[in-house]
Amino acid sequence: MFYLGMISVICGIYLACQFKVSHIIAPNGYLPYYFEFTSLMLISVAVSLFIQTNVDGVIKKLYTSMSCIFVLNVLVQTFLNFVLKIDYKMMLFVTHILIGLFGILILSTMIIFHKKKSIQYMLISIMFPIVGSIIDIVRLYRISDDKTIYFFSMGLYIFVLMQVTRTIRQYLAKSRSHLKAEVYEHLAFTDGLTELNNRLSFENDINECIGNNRPACISIDLNNLKRANDTMGHSAGDVLIRGIATVLREAVGNEGKIYRIGGDEFVVLIHDITDYGIEKVLKRIEKCRVKYNEENNVNLDFAKGVSLYTEGDTTFENLVARADAEMYRDKRLTKKGRRDNYE
Repeated sequence: MFYLGMISVICGIYLACQFKVSHIIAPNGYLPYYFEFTSLMLISVAVSLFIQTNVDGVIKKLYTSMSCIFVLNVLVQTFLNFVLKIDYKMMLFVTHILIGLFGILILSTMIIFHKKKSIQYMLISIMFPIVGSIIDIVRLYRISDDKTIYFFSMGLYIFVLMQVTRTIRQYLAKSRSHLKAEVYEHLAFTDGLTELNNRLSFENDINECIGNNRPACISIDLNNLKRANDTMGHSAGDVLIRGIATVLREAVGNEGKIYRIGGDEFVVLIHDITDYGIEKVLKRIEKCRVKYNEENNVNLDFAKGVSLYTEGDTTFENLVARADAEMYRDKRLTKKGRRDNYE
C-alpha cells in the first residue's frame, strides 16, 4: 500500500504539471518544468518498487536493479540540468529507453508468473500506463503530437481503477473472513441454549483469574431438573435452564462472567471482590430468583456454594472445588429439609 500511494502521488504531480495546474501556483517559473520531468522519471521507480514487493528470486533482484537505474537516471539528469545547464528535453530519450526496457521486463514477468493470479492482476494493471506511455513516446517522435500523455493518462486511470477495485475486494474478503472467525469463536465458547459462556470458555478463563487480588467463585446447580424433564418433558427443563441464566445475568451484571458448564451446572467467576461484595451478589441472586418465579409462575430453585481466594490457593481449581463442596452441602441440606417437612 505504501508504494501504491507513492505511485499515486507522483502520477498526480506529473499530471498536474502536464495539464498546467502547477503553473497557477508558480506561473512562468522553473519549478513546474523541473517537477514535470523529475516526476516522470520517478514514476518508474515507484512502480518498480511496487512490483518488487510482490515477486521473489531473480526477478525481485532485477526489479531492485531497475529501481537503482531509474534513481541513478534521475540523479544524473538533475546534475546535468543544474550544473551543465543541459535541458531535460535533450535527455528525455534516455528515460524513454528505460521505460521501454521496463515494459519488456514487466511483460517477461507476466509470462514467468502466469499461474499466479494475484501477480498477474497487478502486472496487467501496470501494463496499461506502461503501454500508454510507449504509445505516447512513439507519437512524440513520429508525429510530434503535443498531447504527449493522452494514452499514458488513460492507462493511469485504468491502473488506479483496477487497484482500487482490488483493494476493495481484498478489504471485503478480509471483513468476511474476520466476521466468520468471530462467529466461529462465538459458537465455540457459547452455550447454545442459554447464550452464556460454555465449559470451554470456562476452562480458558480460569487460568487468568488467579493473578487477581481477590477472585471468587460461585457454583450453582439447578434443583429438580430431572423431575421436570421426566414429568413435563425436556422443553420444561429447558425453560428452567434458561430461567436460571436470566436470573444470573440480572443479578451478576458486569461484575463477573457466567458459565454453563454442564446440564444443570453453572459457575460465576468474579475476578476481584471483597467478602461484603460477594454477599451483595448472593443476595441479588436470591432476590432475582424470587422475582423471576413471581413473574413467570414457576418454581425455579437451585443450590449454590461460594468460595473466595486465599493465600493457600495455588490454582483456581482449588477455589472451584471449595465452591462445589459448598454447593453440594447446600443441596443436601435443602433435600433433608424437604424430607423433614414432608414427615
